[in-house]
Amino acid sequence: MSQIPVLEGYRPNVGVMVVNHRGEVLMGERTDVPGVWQMPQGGIDEGETPLQTCLRELVEETGITQDKVELIGEFPQWLAYVVPTHLKAKIIQNKVGQLQKWFLLRYKPNDLPTPPQDGEIEFTAFKWVPLEEIAKDVIYFRKAIYEELAVYFANKI
Repeated sequence: MSQIPVLEGYRPNVGVMVVNHRGEVLMGERTDVPGVWQMPQGGIDEGETPLQTCLRELVEETGITQDKVELIGEFPQWLAYVVPTHLKAKIIQNKVGQLQKWFLLRYKPNDLPTPPQDGEIEFTAFKWVPLEEIAKDVIYFRKAIYEELAVYFANKI
């Protein structure tokens, strides 16, 4: 299991790439920024492993439970990105950016999950996207990471 590295000023976080049986990637439209789509992600809580965070965030943000997915792999390194100053208060407060460990999961059902309607709602809708298009509608400061993930996970899907 991945040990959580410390990078001064960066919040430890995980990202979750969920693929279906056709190799398409689950993307959610952000509740707070209509028209911007992203994969589930979230901060690592004290005492959690990155994989535990991955499965917790998946349920919280998509309603997908552990029994509906299988772990295919994980990105070998931690990836960091800087959050623009005008968005920091909303996303990470006093941090520079996020340091992420990414996991690749296969979604077993053939349907599209329905966004949860309780708790803090992250996404208003979901769609399946071809792997090579995952960076198309993501917010600009995450594009490079999404492009890197697409290249790395292409032969694992």
